[in-house]
Amino acid sequence: MKLSLKAKTIISVVAFILVFVALILVATFFDFQISGILTKGILADGEYFATDFLGVMLEAVGCIPIYLMIAFALCVLFWSCLKVWNKKPLNIICAVICGIGVVVACWFAIKDSVGYIFEHTLARTGDITGNLEALDKFEHSAAVYGVEVVFALIMGALAILATMHFKPDTLKKLLRFVLATACAMLLANLLIMIIKDPVGRMRFRAINSTLGAGLIEEGVVKGYTPWYIANGQPSSDILDIFRNTYGVKDAFKSFPSGHTCSAGTVYALIMVPTLFGFKEKNKKGATVACWLVPVLYTALVAISRIMVGAHYMSDVTFGGTIAFISFVIMWEIFICKGSHFFAVFSKLKKTKATEEEPVDEDTQTVEIILSKEDLAACQSQEINIDITLDGE
Repeated sequence: MKLSLKAKTIISVVAFILVFVALILVATFFDFQISGILTKGILADGEYFATDFLGVMLEAVGCIPIYLMIAFALCVLFWSCLKVWNKKPLNIICAVICGIGVVVACWFAIKDSVGYIFEHTLARTGDITGNLEALDKFEHSAAVYGVEVVFALIMGALAILATMHFKPDTLKKLLRFVLATACAMLLANLLIMIIKDPVGRMRFRAINSTLGAGLIEEGVVKGYTPWYIANGQPSSDILDIFRNTYGVKDAFKSFPSGHTCSAGTVYALIMVPTLFGFKEKNKKGATVACWLVPVLYTALVAISRIMVGAHYMSDVTFGGTIAFISFVIMWEIFICKGSHFFAVFSKLKKTKATEEEPVDEDTQTVEIILSKEDLAACQSQEINIDITLDGE
């Protein structure tokens, strides 16, 4: 039996809510225990940084999707300026700006990864406090910046060349994709930024560290608290102690997971099948991949964040869900044009149509199509047509 769009939409929403509620219930009661299990053998007692290969690697590259998506969006704008918008020289100027933006986005992707690498390098020196200033200077030295810029230029050039064969029609479709993606990323990351500071949740690895354990024992900080408790940020003195000891500024910004939310930028792929008509082209495998790949990648990054003690299960669940919902909302608005929403709330669609296209009850237009012979007959003699309407 083939389900209607309304039925599919309702089933999908109910299934999503059930899965989300189940995950949050588990996390609410077993957050700390789950972190203890997944960090075992990876995060040593008294340490702040983990040494697991997968966890460290995904920590370094987990946020890259958001920068690469920005770079791709700017590539689309670059070629749209040259192929779709023909108003010279303004289009050329805008294309140059977009090209520079592509390189800058690639630079941020590299810089973010390098920052995490330096963070773990510092942790392995054995004397973080003594080497913090020296390593910080090296990280921000001209030599390191020079290497980052060179790789950013190469990545940016390759990205622009890889998208140069997009046709004008494809670019026009991708402009909708870019707009939807930009709005989704803005919404998701804005929510993360708004929530993090007021909640002020202490990270598992901060609690696990010697410094954190000592502060908890002294009653200076609370330690572990459930995700729904708002603690606020501790005093600047406490934050400075963590900064000077471990070189970190976010020991009390565990909830929700910004890393998982950034990884969730790959949810932009869910827009592709609708945008390019995969259903009409019978590309079922590609459609499944566009939904499955983002889920698997985001889940992998989420699990790795728990493994290194950076987040709890509830942190990553909310972080990934915020990204998912943001992209689904923008997909529905910009790509689907509200089709799923109006399928469920059909009365609203009728009301909207009535408001946009008012019908004049006194005047109606009837289109009559005549053959050449009938037209000649009408011209040669007077014809009277009597029309009787019901109710008159």
